[in-house]
Amino acid sequence: MSRTRLYLIRHGETDFNREGRYQGRLDVELSTLGKDQAQALAHRLEKTPFTAIYASNLKRAQATAQIIAAHHELPVQVEPDLRERDFGSWEGFTFAEIEERFPEEAKQWLEDPLRTRIPGAEDFAHLQMRVTRALERIHASHRGEEAAIVTHGGCILAFLAHVLELGDDAILRIRVDNACLSIVDYYGQTPVLSLLNDTCHQDQTEFAYFRWK
Repeated sequence: MSRTRLYLIRHGETDFNREGRYQGRLDVELSTLGKDQAQALAHRLEKTPFTAIYASNLKRAQATAQIIAAHHELPVQVEPDLRERDFGSWEGFTFAEIEERFPEEAKQWLEDPLRTRIPGAEDFAHLQMRVTRALERIHASHRGEEAAIVTHGGCILAFLAHVLELGDDAILRIRVDNACLSIVDYYGQTPVLSLLNDTCHQDQTEFAYFRWK
């Protein structure tokens, strides 16, 4: 039975990530550190036999994907359904600022984040549906091949909950760091999580400070 391998990659760090701001659909650029993180991952993957590289249409994912694609003779294919969840009126704010502006929603978020109704935001069920649909299309287009997918933390978590047939709340117990690598292998139609939140490429001497900053 042939194996299809999807490399799920979270984009490198942004200033908003470092500051703890909800960025969602805001088109925030990679920070200097984020570019270095992407370069470290690109070096790790430079001999991987990708047949395709996909990315969200947001700049932080596009820039990460372009850094990886520079080591392969492949274009970055834009897949809008891989974009991050829309956080509506919370975008651009830290949680402390959200508590000041939206105290009731912030309280609900601490108690039940996946079902809190954020003004103007996309709900989790819709996020999971569109991301899963996009990744299943990619899987169907690259059977027996290896594809890189550069997307966002919320998107990766939503898809992994689908793959593992977990309740939605399980994603609150899974960590997905900037510029991390997770791998889902398909054996026929059966997905298997083979790697989760791997950042060993950042543990090289010159990148050791990433994890502990």
